[in-house]
Amino acid sequence: MSKSNKSIRTIRGNAEVVTKLIERLESEPVEPGASKRQHKRYRYRQNHLTAEIRQPGDPESVRYIVEPIDLSQGGISFLFGGYIHSGSNCSVRLISLHGSWSDVEGVVVGCKFIAGNVHQIQVRFIQRIDPQHYCSAAIHHRVLLVEDDPMIGKLAMTMLNKLGASVDSATDGETALKMVGQNVYDLILMDIQMPGMNGWDTTRALREKGYSGRIVAATAMTRPEDRQKCLEAGCDDYIPKPHTLENLAKVLESVSEEPIFSTLSDDPSMMEFVESFVSNLPSRIRSIEDALAKKDDVQIESLARSLKGEGTSYGFEILTEQAARVEEATVADAEFDKIKQEVDELIQLCLQVRSSVVSDTIAQTEAASGD
Repeated sequence: MSKSNKSIRTIRGNAEVVTKLIERLESEPVEPGASKRQHKRYRYRQNHLTAEIRQPGDPESVRYIVEPIDLSQGGISFLFGGYIHSGSNCSVRLISLHGSWSDVEGVVVGCKFIAGNVHQIQVRFIQRIDPQHYCSAAIHHRVLLVEDDPMIGKLAMTMLNKLGASVDSATDGETALKMVGQNVYDLILMDIQMPGMNGWDTTRALREKGYSGRIVAATAMTRPEDRQKCLEAGCDDYIPKPHTLENLAKVLESVSEEPIFSTLSDDPSMMEFVESFVSNLPSRIRSIEDALAKKDDVQIESLARSLKGEGTSYGFEILTEQAARVEEATVADAEFDKIKQEVDELIQLCLQVRSSVVSDTIAQTEAASGD
């Protein structure tokens, strides 16, 4: 699709008017007989989103500034000041959470009148995307729920799933330690009163092993001294039981780090290698944490050098850069506090690394619902 050099704004109205139109669309019930959407849609807001559109019969595409509504793996919908024919070629420039951009090719599959000359346009992408790259609402926080009571655990898991979290569960401290050694979590929700290894002991054991991830205690003990005991054991925060949707939502909101995806995520031929690298990261993180806990500069240097050499190869340049800083600090015989600072930053970046939804071609037989 040939590209134009100017962007045309088609909706004449202030931001408040546009926001009210979008809110109206979001609140409208699904029309009877409407086709079921193929993929979950996420609220998507981005100023100055541009779309290159070439309608049937036009010699070239025209670039427009549009108002996005929502985004999914398979498509996007936006407001447009005018009518667009179904079947029109469309290329949407999506901006990632980290500020990079990519042009995603698609086809217009719907044009619905809204008000005045404003229409809601639905675009189906030629290849699926991972919404987590572009939309914070699509990020699924990875949670380890440590809870020995089956009913409380089931309730908490249901609430966390409702909030968009991906949840693993452990019913005792020993199992939790094993799972942390095998997986990466954005948050550990730690029950305190458990038989055998209780939550305090489990948290201390994790910290002694060098675990630096976020741990939040969950207990019915609500006295100030109980909260202080949780913090002294190594917990980052504390929430009371029984669980409420509001409290769990606040805990998830406290996990503010944005995910890091491979810059090679849009290359299908590389995905097998990227997935393998990401799946092996948990054990490498644990090795780094263990070396840090033992203050083993030689092992830290070796592990950092390995990550430095591999990060860029798998599209994680940011890991290469930070691993190089760790290596430089160890080679220079820097103070251990300086080495630890650089290693902590490297571990945090590794914790933010995620696998991506593999982009694969959408069959033309899929429902023309724009997603």
